[in-house]
Amino acid sequence: ALYHSWRGNTPRAYEAAREGVRLAQKSGDLWMQTWLELVQAAAAADGGHPGAADLLCGVREAFRRCRDRFGYALAEVWMARI
Repeated sequence: ALYHSWRGNTPRAYEAAREGVRLAQKSGDLWMQTWLELVQAAAAADGGHPGAADLLCGVREAFRRCRDRFGYALAEVWMARI
């Protein structure tokens, strides 16, 4: 997902992150799921998706629950971009 985002292929980045989120959900790894949701939300923001702000709010809350201050801060940075 990050590779596709870096290459400017926002739709593919979003889809790859979405697939990663599904896999992380199956494994029960909330922390990894949240990081992949951040990539998905960032791709949505880059693509101008109207739901990007809502996605980022959810990601920020999930990072808060995981007690990941770095992830929380990155979600805040992305929210400031939109």
